[in-house]
Amino acid sequence: MSDPLAEVLAMEAEGLLFSAHDRAMAALAERPDDVALRYRATLTIARAGATGMALDLFHRLHLDAEADPEVAALGARLIKDRAFERPAAERGPLLAEAARRYQDLWQRSGEGWHGVNAAGLRLIAGEPGPAAEIAEQVLSGLRDSGDYWSAATRAEALLVAGRISEAHRALEEAEQRAGSDLSARATTRRQMRREAAALG
Repeated sequence: MSDPLAEVLAMEAEGLLFSAHDRAMAALAERPDDVALRYRATLTIARAGATGMALDLFHRLHLDAEADPEVAALGARLIKDRAFERPAAERGPLLAEAARRYQDLWQRSGEGWHGVNAAGLRLIAGEPGPAAEIAEQVLSGLRDSGDYWSAATRAEALLVAGRISEAHRALEEAEQRAGSDLSARATTRRQMRREAAALG
């Protein structure tokens, strides 16, 4: 019997986000309590750019009631995505709320990617000093597990801290680890472009 979650993850890695979403939703008809499938169904549609639909699913699938930090981070990510759908002058409160949520997750879990998201959002919101301080704290505690996201998180933290040449080298390392995961590359590039623009 096929594993629907494995199928969803494979489609997602290939960038087939709508197909991954449809597969997850179909599987939920038989496994409505499966948190991983509920999470992927919401995440894939968020990555496809349908933020409003993803926010609706986040609440409709009761992900807001889950204690898992990764699930909670999706809530922060959706607020961030909603901020970038607004005109720049209207983003401030949503960016601040998303940054607060990521920083809280980082302080509770110690996961560097939560911290670097908080730092990046502070930078984009026009707070380069506090952003760089958080990024340096993330770097001091960052553990390299040898995967793509470890290198990408390091690259992003270095960029936000203003250590550009080091960020470039870390990004090259991330690229070597990325394999065929197009979705991961796209997520990293989108976020780091915003941060680079904020740095000028």
